[in-house]
Amino acid sequence: MNPDVDVVIPTLNSEKLLDRCLKGIRSQNYEGRINVIIMDGGSTDNTIEIAKRYDCEIQIFKGMYSNGLTGARNQALKYCNGQLYWQVDSDNIILNPNVLIKLVEPFLKIEDCQIVIPMIRILNEQSGIHKWFAKFEEFRIKEMCKGGTNIGDWVIINDMSYGITNASLIKRSFIEKVGGYDSNVRVLKRAKNKKLSKGVAVKDVYYYHLTGENPIKWPKKLIKRARFYSKLTNYELMSYFVQESYDHSYQKDERNSSLLFIKYSFKMLKEKRPYFFYGFIILFLYLIFLVGYTKDFINVYRRLL
Repeated sequence: MNPDVDVVIPTLNSEKLLDRCLKGIRSQNYEGRINVIIMDGGSTDNTIEIAKRYDCEIQIFKGMYSNGLTGARNQALKYCNGQLYWQVDSDNIILNPNVLIKLVEPFLKIEDCQIVIPMIRILNEQSGIHKWFAKFEEFRIKEMCKGGTNIGDWVIINDMSYGITNASLIKRSFIEKVGGYDSNVRVLKRAKNKKLSKGVAVKDVYYYHLTGENPIKWPKKLIKRARFYSKLTNYELMSYFVQESYDHSYQKDERNSSLLFIKYSFKMLKEKRPYFFYGFIILFLYLIFLVGYTKDFINVYRRLL
């Protein structure tokens, strides 16, 4: 008997791509229960109406923005009853109806498997900057797979360093054992400490990360969040982060991730791909745009140490 799957999708004014996202999920040829939970932060567009058309369970938490996707996913755990938790964002598009079947299979055959991830592909309709980010996700997954063991269409990975990504399928018990969500790096660090970091990458299933958001808005979100965190008391700030594993090894992981991001940027520039150059220029402009708010970020960072 196939395990029940809870699909958790955080939304906030997500009408542009939500229909395509839900259509892909509801078209899955899966002989088990699929419960789709929409965690909405107070949308004012047609997001809720679209979700109702696809028979989704809808939970609305206005003002949830302060916690972002992490807060939405933690809240969603209260409504999950399935053994598996499919982490899907509203801009994740799944075209193949057999994706879920293939993601579930490793859990049925590998007892200590905790996370199963698909590969990512690019759609031609994506803009240059969005193609750039999709290629970076692909690069991270492939780098992690180099340390795994290839068995047919699977790569078995004993230490998932980039496992909680878009369209990942995760054991609900895993999330509970590691203390819920905060940042992906910290969740995986706690998982490694608890010897729960074994996972599988499935090479022949794909998702498409087709973000509908204007990338110019991203730095504005970072600024808003930095301001929000900087105004919290120490006690309030700690409530947003899991402190027990916030150590120097986490800082090292974050630094290595940033270096990898820069390394890949230059690699794409060297290959002279126009849309990657466009993406790199945009990121450079973001850094300039954020310089004035560095003090807030540093303030929050120091208080967490």
